[in-house]
Amino acid sequence: MTAFGQFSPASGDTIHLNKQDALKVLEQALKANVYQEQRDAYKSEVDSLTKLIDIKQRQIQNLSSQTANYRNIIATYKLEIKALEDQKILYEKQVASLTKQLKKERRKKKWITVAGTAAVGVLVYLYVTK
Repeated sequence: MTAFGQFSPASGDTIHLNKQDALKVLEQALKANVYQEQRDAYKSEVDSLTKLIDIKQRQIQNLSSQTANYRNIIATYKLEIKALEDQKILYEKQVASLTKQLKKERRKKKWITVAGTAAVGVLVYLYVTK
């Protein structure tokens, strides 16, 4: 006698089950099918989630790469700004130097004009008085 029914060695490999045992076997078989279906559904979900995770990781990697590129661009711009500021300082010094020279030249021109006018005035005076 087995757990589910009677086994008759005389009849070969035939198993005789009573109705309750047969229902239990059928219930277990159906549960196994349900478990198989649930496992397959979960496995499909795992595969989908794995693909979604891979996509998100690639997006993060791309954004990280872009962020690194932006940092490099910003660093380059900062270097360019520093070079431009240095160049601006040099030009400001040149402007100040040229402004000084221009003032000297204007002063010189003014004195030459005054001296020339005075010389012409003296020459005219001397010419008229002779």
